[in-house]
Amino acid sequence: MKNVPGLKFHLDIGHANLESSRIRTAWLLKKFGKRLAHVHASDNFGGTLDMHLPIGLGNIDWKSNIRQLKKHGYDGTVTLEVFRGPKIGLAVSHKLFRKIWQDS
Repeated sequence: MKNVPGLKFHLDIGHANLESSRIRTAWLLKKFGKRLAHVHASDNFGGTLDMHLPIGLGNIDWKSNIRQLKKHGYDGTVTLEVFRGPKIGLAVSHKLFRKIWQDS
């Protein structure tokens, strides 16, 4: 990113939880947070399967992740990538994400 001054960073919190012993959101924001342009949010259980579950159905600590976003000054758009789980999952994810955001 040093070689492209205007390049922006797109954080996918679900992807940051894959193929690692710990979620990497805090590390990614520390390195690239000043260039953060957009966020994708979905839940999963880590490992290699990007499940795109509704928020709260996987093992991602959403309170911690949202606190990290706010700590780095992010107040932009978030796309909820909920493709699996109950049909109500997208609406519930939206409500839960907003509540955690407001409470953090």
